[in-house]
Amino acid sequence: MFKPKFQTLIKVEQFTSDEDVCLGSQLIQIVNVLKEILKPHFWYGANLFSFDEFRGKNKQNSFNTFYIGDDNELIKIASNVEQFLSGVLFAVDEQCISQKIDHLSIDTEDEQYREVDMKDVLLEIRLFDTSFFSIFSEKYDIIEKLSKKFKTNIVKKNQIS
Repeated sequence: MFKPKFQTLIKVEQFTSDEDVCLGSQLIQIVNVLKEILKPHFWYGANLFSFDEFRGKNKQNSFNTFYIGDDNELIKIASNVEQFLSGVLFAVDEQCISQKIDHLSIDTEDEQYREVDMKDVLLEIRLFDTSFFSIFSEKYDIIEKLSKKFKTNIVKKNQIS
C-alpha cells in the first residue's frame, strides 16, 4: 500500500442487484466509472485469485505485480471471472516507468509502505476476501466521484489505520 490520503469502501449494499461482492461484473462497474475520471493510465495487478481460473496475462497468480494493460484489458479479465477471492490492482499514470512496479511483491493484507515512487499510482483497489472493494488514492476528486457514484463514505488519511 502506498501512503494514501483518502479511502472508500464499496460493499455489497452499494450494488443493488447483487448478494455477493468482489464480482467481476462489479469490478467492471468500478472501472467504467474510473475510466471517465482518471487521466491516461494502465493497470497492474498482484495476488489476483478467483473462484474461476484467472486467465490474465500472468497465469501464475503470484504475489509479484504484473502488467495488465488498459481499461479494456482489465474489463476483459473481469468479464471472465465470476467472483474474485482477493487481489490488488493499481491504476498507474501512463508515463510511469514500469520497472518501479514490476518487481513489487504484494499481498492483499500487506500494509507495508512500498519503496517505490508512488506519485505515478493514481489509485489502488484491494479486492478483499470477497467482502469489499477498498479503494485508496492521494487525490480527493477521484475518491469523491467514486463515493458519489456508489454512495459510500470517504475516509481521510489521518483516519486510515
